[in-house]
Amino acid sequence: MLFERVRSTGQRRTLMTRLMVLGLFLSLLINAFGPLAPAGAAATSGGVLAWGDNRSDQLGLAATGAQRAAPGPVSAALNSGITAIASGSNHSLALRQDGTVLTWGSNFPSGQTGQGSTADRLDPAPVQGVSGVTAIASGYLHSLAVSGGNVYTWGDDNYGQLGNAAGDTCNSGACNRSAVQVGGLSDVKSVGAGARHSLAVKNDGSVYAWGINHSGALGDGSTTQRDTPVQVKGVGGTGTLGGVVAVTGGEGHSLALKGDGTVWAWGQNSQGQLGIGAFDNNNHPTPAQVNGLTNIIAIAAGYRHSMALRADGAVFTWGNNDSGQIGNGVTPNGSCQCVVTPYQVAGVAGGTAIGAGASHSLAVLNDGTVRAWGLNGSTQGGVESPTELASPVTVPGLAHATAVDGGNGHSIVLQTAPQVALTVGTNGGGTGTVTPGSGSYAEGAQVTLKAEGTNGSIFVGWTIDGQIGGWANPLTLTMDQNHSVIATFNKPTEFCDVNTNDLYFAAIQQLSARGVIRGFEREDGQLCFAPNDGTKRAQMAALIARPLGWDTEDHGNPFSDQGQVDGNLWRNVGTLAHYNVARGYKPETCQALGVGTPCYGPTDEVVYAQVVSFITRGMVAKGYWTYQPDNGFYPNVPGDSGHRVDIATYLHYVGGALPGADSPAQPWDGYASPAPRGWFAEVLWRALDAQFGLNRTS
Repeated sequence: MLFERVRSTGQRRTLMTRLMVLGLFLSLLINAFGPLAPAGAAATSGGVLAWGDNRSDQLGLAATGAQRAAPGPVSAALNSGITAIASGSNHSLALRQDGTVLTWGSNFPSGQTGQGSTADRLDPAPVQGVSGVTAIASGYLHSLAVSGGNVYTWGDDNYGQLGNAAGDTCNSGACNRSAVQVGGLSDVKSVGAGARHSLAVKNDGSVYAWGINHSGALGDGSTTQRDTPVQVKGVGGTGTLGGVVAVTGGEGHSLALKGDGTVWAWGQNSQGQLGIGAFDNNNHPTPAQVNGLTNIIAIAAGYRHSMALRADGAVFTWGNNDSGQIGNGVTPNGSCQCVVTPYQVAGVAGGTAIGAGASHSLAVLNDGTVRAWGLNGSTQGGVESPTELASPVTVPGLAHATAVDGGNGHSIVLQTAPQVALTVGTNGGGTGTVTPGSGSYAEGAQVTLKAEGTNGSIFVGWTIDGQIGGWANPLTLTMDQNHSVIATFNKPTEFCDVNTNDLYFAAIQQLSARGVIRGFEREDGQLCFAPNDGTKRAQMAALIARPLGWDTEDHGNPFSDQGQVDGNLWRNVGTLAHYNVARGYKPETCQALGVGTPCYGPTDEVVYAQVVSFITRGMVAKGYWTYQPDNGFYPNVPGDSGHRVDIATYLHYVGGALPGADSPAQPWDGYASPAPRGWFAEVLWRALDAQFGLNRTS
């Protein structure tokens, strides 16, 4: 228990047969906080990185003009929780799990970041006027989002691409600086964008388009610009296009992916971007099937080239190749060098996602790496040189990519962290639960574990990866690797003379569950505590030695007055003397008591101020605390006794006032009175909990 009675009391004492995993408790204190995971950086799962041109702040660096060849984090706001990305010419978008759209980069001249102004945005900020978003897309100077089956647009509207009659006038003319709903459309599941036109797919697989149409990019059989959505027609202008799951667009052409894995294209074909086996200057205002593509699962479009990803990971490109964006190894010479039917890109196997910039191409492979090819004049290919990449190169520093997209001169990637495992278990003499339990988490994620005892059990501490981790509850753990966490629960001892009405009941329970308080067996066989009895000086030594991990040490005992005191208690007195915690009486006091010097007075009752001093000295000797200056607490305590400094140090770390002693600014009349055992338990528990429960004031 907290105290074994000394033999001079005349009462029979036996140690508790149940030690209540004292060894674990001692290790908790000895190892202190070393294994506790620090509050680290936010999780990288769902984070966005960017590279390339930054003259319009499109990299989100919060620093204008700093071009970057290698991928780097956009912003702390995009470190986690991102589900989709999109890129315009010089601005970018990211969709958060909560349905918020964040945008950054160029906002001049059309308000294309949707934040109510035309000032460029250095770092990501939410789009105004829309929430609950489930899909996003971006054109040259405008953007789209889907919320509740409705389409919202913002940015440039000089060609009707917003589809909702512009409400603003920007430097470029008609625009919307915040998101506005597109009229006449509902039940939409996804959107796509060309440079100056927009596309939407409804849940029934039909496609609608609006905006510029000089080359037939709207697919309605005409070349008439549309300021409101029109339905895309079927092949040869007969019926309507159906069964579509995704759409995208380039400068003057559009692509649609059907659920059957086929790809359809319409609009401009001057560089072979429709993939129909030829290039020409004719408009193609209704869809035609792209040659030779089956089992396709994703599509992308650049300024005048197109891409497709097959289910087996093969990547196909077609259209303009003036900068190497086809990736077929042909050295760019400034001419079109057009590819009119889909080309399977060599060296890009196992693709899982694709993206297209204006004149460069990107692919994510199944190992999480990214390949880039095409125009690299702004290092949008992820390497310093050459300025044009005829074949795919590996973008450095990426291993967990899931999605990519490109702008005019920059690239962005959505990256998830690798998963690591958390294994959670329990042990001890009691029962309890830990939430959340075992599971997988993104590397870098922070997981907060909460332990709760059941059936009267008390949580007494964590073991993290085999090392003791204190008893902070809840515990925040950074998942920097696989972790195994054990929570220990014990049942407190039921003492014959302690009940829930006792003032210091909680402290007695906590210490008994940790094996510090062991109790004594009364003559009638009951295990008791005697919370109102005084505390003997030898008993106090054992109580302080146990939680500090000193109770198994033997340094001899310099004092002369063991008398009838139990040898175990006397050994602990010697240990505390070794660490300068137990200092004994002055020589004149020993002489008056009729014992040799030095002497300790093991059967004398310890007073209140001495309890605080011994605990403080122990915490300082262990290196947990450092002495604080005498600040005048409890002004009637004699300054030359040393107790005032000890009291000031104790309250610095524990806080508040001493139990039952009112404000520390007031006199403490009982400081020299014998301290009962229950009060000792309370003061000891507060010190330990302040240190190892992470409730410290400094």
